[in-house]
Amino acid sequence: MPGLNGSFTAIIEYYFIVNGWVESASSDTGGTQQFLVKTDIIIVEKALVITTNYFDFEYYEPDLTLFDVKKCFTSTDQHTFQVTFPGKFHPYLDIYQKVFQLETLEMMSKATGASILRFQELSLNYDPYNVYISATILGRPPFLTEFTKLSILMKNLGSNAVYSNLKSAEDCANACLSTNKFPCNSFDFCPESSKCYLSSQHISTGKQPPTNTSCLHYTKTVNASVSPAPTMLVAYNNLKNAVYSGVFKVEIKTSNFTKLYTASTIKDTIPRPSDAVQGGQMMKHFAVFKQNCIMARSDLSISGVAVDDCATECLMEELFDCQSFVYCPGQGLCLLSRLHPDINQTLVQPHKFCNLYTRQYLDHYNARPGVTFPGNADNIILAVQTPNICAKQCTVTDNCKSFDYCADTKTCRLKNTHELDAPSTVFQAAPNCNHYSRKYIDDFKFVQGKEMHFGKVLEFDGVSVDQCAKLCIEEESVHCQTFAYCGNYTKCKLMSSTPKHLGPGYITSSDFCNLYIRVYNPSSPVPGNSSTVIYKQTSQQSPKADLGLLLGTSFGGLILGLVFGGGVVYFFRKYKRKDDHMTMNILENESN
Repeated sequence: MPGLNGSFTAIIEYYFIVNGWVESASSDTGGTQQFLVKTDIIIVEKALVITTNYFDFEYYEPDLTLFDVKKCFTSTDQHTFQVTFPGKFHPYLDIYQKVFQLETLEMMSKATGASILRFQELSLNYDPYNVYISATILGRPPFLTEFTKLSILMKNLGSNAVYSNLKSAEDCANACLSTNKFPCNSFDFCPESSKCYLSSQHISTGKQPPTNTSCLHYTKTVNASVSPAPTMLVAYNNLKNAVYSGVFKVEIKTSNFTKLYTASTIKDTIPRPSDAVQGGQMMKHFAVFKQNCIMARSDLSISGVAVDDCATECLMEELFDCQSFVYCPGQGLCLLSRLHPDINQTLVQPHKFCNLYTRQYLDHYNARPGVTFPGNADNIILAVQTPNICAKQCTVTDNCKSFDYCADTKTCRLKNTHELDAPSTVFQAAPNCNHYSRKYIDDFKFVQGKEMHFGKVLEFDGVSVDQCAKLCIEEESVHCQTFAYCGNYTKCKLMSSTPKHLGPGYITSSDFCNLYIRVYNPSSPVPGNSSTVIYKQTSQQSPKADLGLLLGTSFGGLILGLVFGGGVVYFFRKYKRKDDHMTMNILENESN
């Protein structure tokens, strides 16, 4: 106590309301008699009296998270699981979430025969169609936790049963809880004789033992379980049986509605420690909206994964065009969707436990506000709601390297030319439009001060690091997977292998060069790209027409490639690029 040093004798006086009076709090449906209204703490030595008055006291049950006993159990005595309740969270559990969790805890205790305290870290999650409860069940506590040890030595020799050769009070407690001959409420354990005396009496007094003995008396704790607590395996099996037999039900009953949730499935889950910020190369391709979700059925559900793994699954999904995902950290739940909020923002709804991640295609592009690239567009798309959707169209379209987006007309103009292919002077002013060119460097992992030596190397001189990244992606002759860029003499080296394939022996330190390893290829077409915002149709072709079209296209593509290649060389020389003239050489292994 502040201001008091040392030990003092204190008298604590409690004052209750008089008989016949009733205290009624707003949180209590009925009245409470013998209500505490005042306490006095009297310290005689200091002539100090501390009075606390209680008025309009609000009664509430303490949060069960305050009773954290998980740290008392080893990892082998903990098992995490998830129960699924079909049904909607909104609007029934918006304000009754806590009630639902407490009711579920009571049902778990009832179904398993285990104490409520053995269910820890209870959490609730939901999607548009289900409510999920996750918890960790703990192992059976020591038998002695069911009893209170008296501080003085005594024994109750009026016993109902006697056991010999027991080594500890824990064994005696086990015998008391396991007997079915009578309700055992107390026992005496005498270490010197290794005897255990069981009694049906729930008493706190007994006979004083002889001087040369040391018997210990244990009495059943009030509200302790009548039968022995089940093991963790038995309790979990009981819970599964209750779920799959259809008797695990939680009812929310109010004056306005009654909602019944019946558990359908139960499964083991991987514990998720926290909603920690996750890293990963794939995460930068998404924008995050905290505590939001898409209220529509997901196309794929994955459980027990980290958020960056969920992002990877979305980017690598081949069966549908994954545009967003919802991640719930508490469950490790990953919900992939082909829907993008930019197309229909009404689908986005608040969510207490999950976060929404949407494909951020604009991250792959450098923006030039208020200008457009000259020349005709290679593809024009109308009614595009956001520049991010326009960026998506460019990302999934072959040969698209840049685009212009005009917000006033919602027009998306895709182009096969890049800003690095021309000087800045060719751009035209357009107040309502922005130009975006691909940011090739984002497709690579940066390794500082390293260089790789293996096989044939395609070299370019006099280029920037962004141009080098562009060359690595566009150059088909070497199937470029890695490039080294040496800034002291602006040299770009393209290679067809990665350090992972070659091993550490081919990697050397460098004072001037850095290594860039390709980790992502967003230019490949994505299945299911029949966008509804493109206003054009294609007619059906017969097999013969398809064959003729294919041959004609192949031959035309060859001619077009030759013309385009010559045009690019002319374009480079005409505008002299923004850097010095670049030279290209194919070299053998530099170590030779």
